[in-house]
Amino acid sequence: MDPGRHPADSADPYRPLQTPADPCRALWTLADTLQTPAEPYGPWQTPCRPLQTLQNPADLYGPWQTPCRLCRPLQSPADPGRPPADPYRPLQTSKMVILREFLAKNGHFGVDFPRSDLPPPPTITVMPLKTQYLLGDTISIQCSAPWTQEKLQGFQFSGSRGWAMEVRTSKRSYSHHFNITGPKDGGPQACCYVIKRPRGPLCSQESKAIIINVKDHPPQPTLTLKPSSGLTIEGQPLVFFCTAPEGIKEPRFYIYKENLKLLEGINVTVEATKAQFLVGEAKQNHTGNFSCGYEEMTEGRWIPSYLSQVLEVLIKEAASPPHLAMEPSTGVVDEDHPLQLTCKASRDIFRPRFHFYRNGLEMPPGQGGFKIQKLRNASHLLVSRTSRSFSGNFSCGVEEDVEGTWVVAPRSRALSVTIRAAPPQLLPLVAGTLSGGLVLLLGFLLAVWLWRRRRGGVHWKDFQDKEDSSSYPMAKVSQG
Repeated sequence: MDPGRHPADSADPYRPLQTPADPCRALWTLADTLQTPAEPYGPWQTPCRPLQTLQNPADLYGPWQTPCRLCRPLQSPADPGRPPADPYRPLQTSKMVILREFLAKNGHFGVDFPRSDLPPPPTITVMPLKTQYLLGDTISIQCSAPWTQEKLQGFQFSGSRGWAMEVRTSKRSYSHHFNITGPKDGGPQACCYVIKRPRGPLCSQESKAIIINVKDHPPQPTLTLKPSSGLTIEGQPLVFFCTAPEGIKEPRFYIYKENLKLLEGINVTVEATKAQFLVGEAKQNHTGNFSCGYEEMTEGRWIPSYLSQVLEVLIKEAASPPHLAMEPSTGVVDEDHPLQLTCKASRDIFRPRFHFYRNGLEMPPGQGGFKIQKLRNASHLLVSRTSRSFSGNFSCGVEEDVEGTWVVAPRSRALSVTIRAAPPQLLPLVAGTLSGGLVLLLGFLLAVWLWRRRRGGVHWKDFQDKEDSSSYPMAKVSQG
């Protein structure tokens, strides 16, 4: 059995040892994770056997008696850092340097990599020293390197939130100044110093971390709008309501358009934790995305809150006058004939309401012998039988419903309607005249016939000898 090998591993010569005597096996897996395509030595060809003898327990890079994954023979004779007589000399590739530095800061697989070959850590301080920092605070993090004979090349600063920076300087102390703009500037902060070595720059052990505790922005307010849809008409009022959470004392409110603070043309009324922003007459340039925010007084400083949700506002221009048409299109209607007026809105954005006017006065529905028929975007006024009194100038108007507010559009152009008397009907007159004449003629003929019949009765009585009665005098006729 190999000296230094744990007895429990005798059945599995390649099982990772659980003792510090087998760092080689532990580094095998870690080297795989760090290996890059640029590694000049390619995949290892020799399996890593358990360590038999560790000549110097403090030096994991000493000569191995058995080839190890990190200490395999050189395949390329172009390696200037390896003498031919020492095929198992530790590799000096960039991956080895990375691995050494990585293991120097982190223990893996039960192996504690010695940190004695890394420069000692620097000292880190922060000014001003506070338990909690506010947004807008300016802080200074100072990193100071201990005395060393090696030449200093600079400093590296890093934070747990993912930020990092490097400074080139030969001084042994450097202060990093920055303003706190949000929680991302908080958390643990650390630094190290960089020294120049023949193999390249080397960062020292990392300093102890200092914790920057940043107070977050005040919570987000709620923004509401009237009209709630955000759609309105030019010239109409526009009202925003910004409400901060309960417990905020004396907040100072602001309204933003496209994340830019608006300061002009808006009347602001604040009551406790609620503010009202009134735009008296909306204009088309008010179209856009709005949000609101507030500031809270903390330690004598106004701290801005997170902005509210965004509401979209769309301002439409005022509606054009509606279009009025009539049938017949000439506007001249015979008495007792039908008439139809049609009023059509100029757009179909808001719910419309129609009105008809005669000589400037509104015509109430259900009066005057006419009916009004409503369509989606138009309305008909129907008169089944017109009278002479219905003549006049007609127009129509439209109102648009903006969430309960009826906005009046300009009236249409006026149309003149003339109701004329019905012309005499020629055929009935002629028919009546002929009928009357015929009746008179028939009556005359009947009278003549009756009269002659009467005369005919005397003639037949007195003229038995068949003499012509016309030759007798009238006296004789009367005597008989």
